[in-house]
Amino acid sequence: MFFLFSSPNAPTTTAAPLLPEPPASAPRTGETSVQDALTLASRTTGVSFEYLVKTARRESDLDPRLRSKTSTATGLFQFLDDTWLETLKADGARYGYGQYAGAIVRTPSGNLDIADPALKQQVMALREDPLANAVMGGAFTNRNAADLRTVLGRQPTDGELYVAHFFGSAGARKFLDLVGTSPAAPADTVFPEAAGANRPIFYDKSGRPRSAAEVYAVLVKQHGTETTTQATASAPQPTMPQPTMPQPQALPQPAALALAAEQAEPLLPFAFYGLFQTERSSPVAADVRSMWLPQTARAAYAAGPGKTTGTAGTPLELGTFARTPDAAAGR
Repeated sequence: MFFLFSSPNAPTTTAAPLLPEPPASAPRTGETSVQDALTLASRTTGVSFEYLVKTARRESDLDPRLRSKTSTATGLFQFLDDTWLETLKADGARYGYGQYAGAIVRTPSGNLDIADPALKQQVMALREDPLANAVMGGAFTNRNAADLRTVLGRQPTDGELYVAHFFGSAGARKFLDLVGTSPAAPADTVFPEAAGANRPIFYDKSGRPRSAAEVYAVLVKQHGTETTTQATASAPQPTMPQPTMPQPQALPQPAALALAAEQAEPLLPFAFYGLFQTERSSPVAADVRSMWLPQTARAAYAAGPGKTTGTAGTPLELGTFARTPDAAAGR
């Protein structure tokens, strides 16, 4: 836990935003609680604490041991096998996980793997460690932010970052291009696979296909149009090569779609999944203050390692869409 201290003769400073004090029954993993993991991940990677909390809540309900029933998605940010290896390989060494990153090799087929089965099992199990998962989540977010900056010509908003998490980096470029050039176009015709697996996002309650602008509004609504995650001098800059994509024209500014986001139909909690697309200091906002582990997550977590399963996020394969209707229906 982190606490604030001040003296009568000194201005009050905030060391880090705080989640509310968890209930006494809230579980701890090793020496790092979920709150501490998110705080440390924010300090280490430069990604805003509030953004990490909101995203982890959408992905796993803040349950560090949650495993998807429909994929290999595991942990706070629901990393799937391939994405975990890709992110750990790219950023593990700079964040203290070099012994694992160095063991990950690319096979002749182009996939990432670890030759030693026992070590591979250990590396994959590391996803259930909230600190490792949160730090790699921040690292992945930084990569998406860097890619979006080249497309948008500015810092992406938190909502736009979640668009990148939802579609993947390349898919987000294509989607934002569609929003900027043909906002009224039905999004399901351009992203049929994603639409089929995420009907609550691509269709309204009557079954009417949503336009690209409307899908954008639904995706960004829970994260908002503020920019809380920016590159800082202390945050390592991503170096992963980014896919070459056409530069979109007339991309929407955050304020232009703010009203649409406010008017978008509310979805069931946890209707968005797949923060990682393979095999897919400021006051804390009011909604963040209510984000500690709910009773169901605490009970599941207490069941022990490897025993928590649920309809967690079904992350997409890089460049593909593999979500399931069950996942889109909510946890």
